[in-house]
Amino acid sequence: DGNDSNAPVLTKISVNEGDNPNLEEVVSTSNSLYFHFHTDGSNVDSGFKLNWLAVFRMKQDYEGNYGMIASPNYPDAYPKYADCYWKVTTQDSTKIRVNIKHFKTEGRDYLEIRDGTDSTAPVLTKISGDYGDNPNLEEVVSTSNSLYFHFHSDNSTQFSGFKLNWFA
Repeated sequence: DGNDSNAPVLTKISVNEGDNPNLEEVVSTSNSLYFHFHTDGSNVDSGFKLNWLAVFRMKQDYEGNYGMIASPNYPDAYPKYADCYWKVTTQDSTKIRVNIKHFKTEGRDYLEIRDGTDSTAPVLTKISGDYGDNPNLEEVVSTSNSLYFHFHSDNSTQFSGFKLNWFA
């Protein structure tokens, strides 16, 4: 999980898995991965083949009485393979109101808003599609002082994404 042999090891594979290994996905915590292949020279075999994919991930926490959240690169096209997370927390005994100002995604890309602090909180809404600059979407209001947002995009078409305001 880094750019040299001193980086933490994410996984070590040393068994013969054949042509279709059922191995778990490995995800780095930064933009660098270091691979080391070692053999003892006793047998010759086909080695390995792997595929890698650059993904866009971000996490951000907000505290206060109001703010704005937008998809990456807004108003330009958001990146492929994006997973972005925002947590909003306001003062105790308040609720959070969300006003979506613009929303335009490809059909499989979405914004999910959860009523709490993490990905296990109940889903308040999951939005996908083209609503433009006057989305006229149902207003989202939390039941407590926290909301958790998750934006996901796949590898197909990207659009401008979204812009929203939140306030206590």
